[in-house]
Amino acid sequence: MSAINRLISLFILLLALILGAWFGWDNQSPVALHFYGFDLPPIASGVAILVSLAVGIVAGLAASQLGLYRLRIKNRQLQKQLKRATSYPVSGD
Repeated sequence: MSAINRLISLFILLLALILGAWFGWDNQSPVALHFYGFDLPPIASGVAILVSLAVGIVAGLAASQLGLYRLRIKNRQLQKQLKRATSYPVSGD
């Protein structure tokens, strides 16, 4: 089953690379970007859009990892609390 998942992931990655290259090739008109007072050299509009997409994806993943880290810590605390609670002997009625 993992071989099928790897094959599907590889196919999706190749498809994304092909579509990204095609998008970059079709949008070659240069644009000058101004970023917080800095004038960047003109680059192709497709490259600018793809770079901003990649930065957004990385920022989103980083933000979600912070939330997951907090949940893992809370889960560990609850597991310890459950272990302590179940270690006490239960008396009969």
